Amino acid sequence: MIVTDADGVLYNGNTILPSVHPTLKAFNYKRFCDLFQNKTDSKERIQFYCLTNGGNTSEKAKAEQLNQHMAIENEASYSIKEENVICNFTPLKTIT
Repeated sequence: MIVTDADGVLYNGNTILPSVHPTLKAFNYKRFCDLFQNKTDSKERIQFYCLTNGGNTSEKAKAEQLNQHMAIENEASYSIKEENVICNFTPLKTIT
């Protein structure tokens, strides 16, 4: 499982960091060692979550915003999905 912030990790301001696209593609592999051993037959994905304190929008809207910002909205295999986003208010949904 990998958990990361977005701003400063995936992008900095309007600049997408150079390793973001290959890294997100790598999450489609079952394990990182499969990636380094050139095993491409894995059907499971590495769990990936993006945390954000930008709580002025839903998880779905934030995922769409991140995908557009990083120009990966059309990359079905590695775009960020709603279930990959944890906003600052997300844990509170379970107790309300």
